[in-house]
Amino acid sequence: MDRLTAQQHGDWIRTLDPAAFSFVLDTGHSHINGNTETYLDACTGLFSNLHVNDNNAQKDQHKIPGQGTFPWHTLMSGLERCRYIGPIMLEVQDFDRQDQIATVLADLRASVDHIKQYAV
Repeated sequence: MDRLTAQQHGDWIRTLDPAAFSFVLDTGHSHINGNTETYLDACTGLFSNLHVNDNNAQKDQHKIPGQGTFPWHTLMSGLERCRYIGPIMLEVQDFDRQDQIATVLADLRASVDHIKQYAV
């Protein structure tokens, strides 16, 4: 089966009931596929949520933002361009520290501050 392009995804979603269908951008998936900016442009007006996490562009690792190689400046400028104002969900896993929730939460707070530096 052929994969849809970002534009094809956007065009297809636009044919559906907007009260029932929208688009969720997952930064981990878009980073692996190298198409974050393409999806931001092709699906403008369709986004209902962002799933924010980081990885090494090879595997969906769900790292804390800033602990991988995701280009946060691309996301932030794209969100500004799209005028996105919806929910942003941090979607992270840290199996090595699952018994250290306070430390993980502190790192998450620091990661939000890290991302904010790219806000336009």
